[in-house]
Formats: sequence, structure tokens, C-alpha cells
Amino acid sequence: MSYYIRVTYYFFKNTLDAPKNGPLKLDGTIKTFKTKREALEYLSDKGITFKLTANKFTPSGMYHLRHGEYEAPDYQIRKSRNQ
Repeated sequence: MSYYIRVTYYFFKNTLDAPKNGPLKLDGTIKTFKTKREALEYLSDKGITFKLTANKFTPSGMYHLRHGEYEAPDYQIRKSRNQ
């Protein structure tokens, strides 16, 4: 079983260059993890440690919003359906 991180961004409607919600991608490919613990460590290394729910996190501390953004993104750890 593998895991991935789904990112939800919060931008005002019609904001140019707003990223799309979906799996976290690095160099155009979806970043996957063998265990949930690996995914948690990845988020922790990036400073994303404030827990909203059991599997949903947001950046802790001060977050600087980008143009058109009205809230910090959420990062949710999910199980992959593909084996």
C-alpha cells in the first residue's frame, strides 16, 4: 500500500496562475510514500505540522499568502488506490 498527499489551495475565483488542487507533484510526477509515517515526516520537514484533522495539516507558524490567495493550503495524507 502506498500513500500520497492531496493539496487544497485557497485562491479567489479567476486568479491567474493559481495552482490546481490535487496530488502533490514534484517535477511533474505525483510524490508517493511507502508509509503514512514517511508522508508525515515529509510534511514535518516542510514545516507543515499544524493538525486540522486526523490526516489533514496546514503550515504552522507564519504563512505568507501569494497574490490572490486567501488562506494557507491544506495537505491531506491519503491512501493510493493503485497498487
